[in-house]
Amino acid sequence: MTTTIVKIVFENDIRRIALQTENAYEHLTQEVSRIYSGRFPNGVQVRYVDDEDDCVTVTSNPELKDAFEMSEATLKLFITPKSAEEEETEYVKVSKDGQRTAILTKQDSKDSAVIVREVEVSPQEENAKSNLDDLEAAKAEEEAKAKQAAKAEEAKKAKAKEAVKAEKEAKTKEKAKKKAEAAKEKAKAKAQKAKKEVERLLKVSEKAAAKAKKEAMKAHKQAEKAAKDAEKAARKAKKQFRAGLSSAFVKDVTYEDGVEVEVGTKITKTWLLKNDGVSPWTSEVYLGKQTKGKLNPVSDSKVPELLPGKEGEVSVTLSLPSKEGKFRTPNFFLCHDGKKFGDRFWATVTAIKPKSADKDLAKVPVEDKPKKSYSQVTKDSVSKADAKQKADVKEPLGAHFVRDVNFPDNCLVAPGQAIKKTWVIKNTGPRAWPRGTKLVSLDGSTFGQHSTVEIMTKVGKGEQYNLSIDLVAPLETGKHTARFQLMSPQGEQFGHKYWINIQVSKFPSNKELKSMAMEFLADKEVVSVLQEELPVVIKEIRQGKKLASIVELVISKRPELKKHQFVIFIRPFLQSAERFMGFQLDALVSMYSFWAMTPFANGAIASNSEEKSPKEEKHAAKETPKEETPKKSPPKEDVKEAPSDFKYEKELKHFAELGFKNLEAVKPLLMKHKGSVPSVFEELFPN
Repeated sequence: MTTTIVKIVFENDIRRIALQTENAYEHLTQEVSRIYSGRFPNGVQVRYVDDEDDCVTVTSNPELKDAFEMSEATLKLFITPKSAEEEETEYVKVSKDGQRTAILTKQDSKDSAVIVREVEVSPQEENAKSNLDDLEAAKAEEEAKAKQAAKAEEAKKAKAKEAVKAEKEAKTKEKAKKKAEAAKEKAKAKAQKAKKEVERLLKVSEKAAAKAKKEAMKAHKQAEKAAKDAEKAARKAKKQFRAGLSSAFVKDVTYEDGVEVEVGTKITKTWLLKNDGVSPWTSEVYLGKQTKGKLNPVSDSKVPELLPGKEGEVSVTLSLPSKEGKFRTPNFFLCHDGKKFGDRFWATVTAIKPKSADKDLAKVPVEDKPKKSYSQVTKDSVSKADAKQKADVKEPLGAHFVRDVNFPDNCLVAPGQAIKKTWVIKNTGPRAWPRGTKLVSLDGSTFGQHSTVEIMTKVGKGEQYNLSIDLVAPLETGKHTARFQLMSPQGEQFGHKYWINIQVSKFPSNKELKSMAMEFLADKEVVSVLQEELPVVIKEIRQGKKLASIVELVISKRPELKKHQFVIFIRPFLQSAERFMGFQLDALVSMYSFWAMTPFANGAIASNSEEKSPKEEKHAAKETPKEETPKKSPPKEDVKEAPSDFKYEKELKHFAELGFKNLEAVKPLLMKHKGSVPSVFEELFPN
């Protein structure tokens, strides 16, 4: 079924609808009644404008179909409601032979085929009807002419109105035009006046600019002259400042030349220097190290700001080589703006192998004799007044860090774990620490803020002391730091700052657990316990006991195992898993048997016949005084560089940190596996 698109116009509403080509008029009336429901109670009147601009009424399907065919574009249909009179009008239709007539309603005329009733008409009636029709036609023609004349009159009046309106609009436009021209002339006059004012101001500004330029050039020349004079004065002052910079070596504060120190350790060397020049040491003065003719700054050292005649300490961290012998550092100088000044100074130490437990005390010089520098003049006597004045001055306290005994930096601990941190420190001051000296927390600590410990024993000049404090790890995981410093009974903080950096973790990685297991099994005390408890453990395993219950049994019998990091971490997991950190039970038993039966195998802690008691370990013996060597002429024959004679020194140090003492047995394995630590562990522990 084909459709045709038409436009329907009702009042101010225009729409497009699709009509069926067949029965288009009926479809149109249905759609209009549906769209405008209730607006057409008496029916729909449809019209359109043809190509001759005539308004044509459509009342049937054929008429609308003809309109479709004649329309070249989209057909526009004008819809209006019918009146009640139009709806009831009847029409008479005469047959072709003139013998029959039919009375049709408006609706019936749409189809031109429905006969309401048939009547017989006489010839006289026909003539009368014809005359009546003629009269009506004439009347209609006269009415049409009258309407046309009235329409023409109305059009004439409308044209007259339009002419009056146009004349009025023309006068208004003329008036507006004159007004616009007057405004234009006025604006032109203002523009000319403004132009003249601008030209006048430009001339004034040009004169002012020329004058300002002349003054600026004069000021610029004066400024250049002043800058040159200032630069010249600055160069002169800088030259005078540099010429007045000087430093004199006074004495070694820590580690006098030739002191014996274990190989591979780090020490903090401190010198006492004096500003013997006329210029103060500012923040621009730094410590430099001369290596192969080049002067390089030492980043981890800070030079104190001193006025002329004052003394201050300068420290630097040194790492001893892993080889025995006597070693000397390069020369150190104080520097300013890339140039050195004053005396040179250095450190000479003797690297020795680690001693047994009862001989592991560093030697400390009994007396500190100042070494003479280039600029020092030996004085044989001091006046009594000077001696008395020095005696009245209270000597300062000193303390330096030596090494960590346990819990090295970034060690792994469990949340809430009890920690007893111990450092080895040294009294580097000229007098003993007074009773009541205690360790206090510093700002910036994330735990241990309320922890403190008092030193109850006397620590004399040059003595070493094992300083311990009890702490509790935070419950929050992550990195944490606790910082401390010694404080005298008078509230004066002195010496180095000490800290502990820990990594709190609830779930250590497989690699971390393996590392802790290796350290656990390399502990001499653990080996001793395993030897004693091996029969009990084997018996429990053969009886099918759970690993968790076996561990708890051993810990209940030997509570000293509780403090080890490996035990602290694995105990919570053993209740829910028989396998942890990648080890199977058989591998654990095999490893356990290996370490228990051969405690001194490769990787185990070395045997030591000479044991050291905790009391002996707590205090260090005084160092043996060394013969003082002037800094002016260092001996060259015994000085050695710090060579790295082993290719995988870093990996070997890793084994040392895990507690392995028989490092000579580890070296061939590292060479064999090209420095691969995991491969060495696999060979040491094949299970």
